[in-house]
Amino acid sequence: ITAVQHYITLVLLMGMLTSIVQSIDYSSWNTSNVRSTFLLYTHVVLGSLTITFGYALLILVCWGYGVVRQEMGLMKFKLSFFVVAFFLSNTAKDIYRQASIKSSVEDASKDNNDAGSSVAFILFPAAVMNAIAMLWTYGSLTETVETLEKENQTVKLKHFTTFRFAMAGAFTTVVLWAVVLMGV
Repeated sequence: ITAVQHYITLVLLMGMLTSIVQSIDYSSWNTSNVRSTFLLYTHVVLGSLTITFGYALLILVCWGYGVVRQEMGLMKFKLSFFVVAFFLSNTAKDIYRQASIKSSVEDASKDNNDAGSSVAFILFPAAVMNAIAMLWTYGSLTETVETLEKENQTVKLKHFTTFRFAMAGAFTTVVLWAVVLMGV
């Protein structure tokens, strides 16, 4: 479990670093009325890294790494590919969104609604990667619960079953919120 705990610590530290850089960015922007491109893109990239590693950690925990499975095997390569693809798509999406916000704030006459190309090449891949992450997480968790049922590991099974219900509730909330936002 120690390796998983190190990953948790890394994700928490990255989240704190992202928040610090974002706070400095906003403070600098409020003080000088000029947005620092370096600070903006630094906190965007750090935020993408944090979310990426957070999803990777969640997948590992749901897969049972450190509790049910002690070695990663081929999962190491699958997860590495996912991390790279998710990071690139999420970073591109966040940079696009921040650049659109920055340019519209600096020049209110600009119209940043280039929906066709942005949806196809930037927003859609990020949405697909988020969907893959959610499905992979829930699928891994279900597989781990089935493994624990077969092995009659009741204590671990109870924890993972509770976690599965919490994840199902969280995913349901996300889907419902997305439907509400689309309706609005």
